[in-house]
Amino acid sequence: MKKNKLKKIACFILFLNIASCSRLKTGIVDKMMPSLSSGTSNTCSISSAGELKCWGTNSYGQIGDGTTSTSNVPLAADIGTNYRQIDITYYSACGITTTDVLKCWGFNSNGQVGNGSLTSQPTPTVIDQTEKYSFVDKGTTTTCGITTTGSLKCWGGNSYGQIGDGTTVDRSSPTIVDSGTIYSSVSSGTYHTCGITTAGVLKCWGRNTWGQLGDGTTTDLLSPTVIDSGVFYSQVSMGRGYSCGITTAGVLKCWGYNGVGNIGNGTTSNQLTPQAIDETMKYKQISTGDGGHTCGITTTGVLKCWGYNNHGQIGNSSTTNQLSPVIIDEGISYLRISGGASHTCGITAAGILKCWGENTSSQLGDGSTTEKTSPNVVNWNP
Repeated sequence: MKKNKLKKIACFILFLNIASCSRLKTGIVDKMMPSLSSGTSNTCSISSAGELKCWGTNSYGQIGDGTTSTSNVPLAADIGTNYRQIDITYYSACGITTTDVLKCWGFNSNGQVGNGSLTSQPTPTVIDQTEKYSFVDKGTTTTCGITTTGSLKCWGGNSYGQIGDGTTVDRSSPTIVDSGTIYSSVSSGTYHTCGITTAGVLKCWGRNTWGQLGDGTTTDLLSPTVIDSGVFYSQVSMGRGYSCGITTAGVLKCWGYNGVGNIGNGTTSNQLTPQAIDETMKYKQISTGDGGHTCGITTTGVLKCWGYNNHGQIGNSSTTNQLSPVIIDEGISYLRISGGASHTCGITAAGILKCWGENTSSQLGDGSTTEKTSPNVVNWNP
């Protein structure tokens, strides 16, 4: 590879406090750091210069280029606008510009775009025009964002109370949640949501069929409820029926559905309360995939993944499920990681973008539709 291309890829270091996806998830994003997000069958990322690129399936305009054509390589979106954070999942996306403007686009059947309609949007559309946003996170049908003043707002599907406004009524525009509480982080999953207050208190709400809210029950909650009382969290990420978080002490905890080993405790038994995972390690980032796999980065930069692996999305050169964390890309230090439905993308400490897993919709961005079962370098400037 030519030196100039290596230099451009090396500039692609990304954001986070992930939380999400989702996907990369976490708290208020450092404005100087770019962002990466893996969705259901597509991926978006932001360069250090603020350029947004997306690739993969585009049936509802979720790439944001104004078309519905699939792209098998990174494609510029919203040209001329600089972004600092992006989150994409289940055929829709939202991003925050460097001027704190929230924009969303793509599939909109439940109002998850947030523009007051149910019509899909093929290009980035300004949402909640009078507000400035610091963070946004998308679930399957629901979107949540945090304003620059720390107010939490959610919108979209609400069939299980995942918006958190005490109802099960869908909202097609941003709605205040837990008024008076200041939030630093939020993550929306498949019909459930968790957030972290500025005091480090974890709160969850929405669907609870498998104990994914972590309150020790399987009863749905329509408004934010304190979870794991007395323990303080720095990061949280919602998956499909399960949740993971990192405490301020670096302890990784997961709970909820565990049928494919996605919690990572060596079993396939559901867990109704947060369980410590990989206890000898301290973690700095966690990402729960929409399809049942999980990846985390330790404080020393080691990438570990576990759970469902039917397309090689764990990245250990196999398609066998893993019930506990296994080291991926051994010897390579990672900065960021984001899991989609059945693919994963990450950024190494050297600034190299790598993706692996399912590729039938070109979500790996390598110009092909060939599945990869181990990390594969992606050219940011094809």
